[in-house]
Amino acid sequence: MNIDEIQTFLAIAELGGFTQAGHRLHRSQPAISRRLALLEGELGAPMFERIRGGVRLTEAGRAFLPHAEAAVAALKDGSEAEKEHAAGALWHLAHDSGIKIVLRELGEVVFVCALSSVFSFNYLCRPSMMLR
Repeated sequence: MNIDEIQTFLAIAELGGFTQAGHRLHRSQPAISRRLALLEGELGAPMFERIRGGVRLTEAGRAFLPHAEAAVAALKDGSEAEKEHAAGALWHLAHDSGIKIVLRELGEVVFVCALSSVFSFNYLCRPSMMLR
């Protein structure tokens, strides 16, 4: 599971359809469908029920929604907070949802990672910034 899949899920949930989510995320409808299929495969349950004129969250989708929102919010908070800390710092930002953000310096690159036991995703790591 990666942040693109989670953001795709959130866009579909908010906008009520794959095409609308594709427009927001600047991706084709098939690309949106593939990302959602990967997420659903990893979670082991469909997130949406296809209905006339759009989609609606399944029970599993409703259960996952607050955790997806928390993961994206945690990454945003972590990104903002990293700018306030000196380069090379290692710190953790914990959230009530069980999401933990970790910044690690590896050489000249700082990685932002989200760790969680929720829905069994362990690492959402992205290079965040280059150190000077």
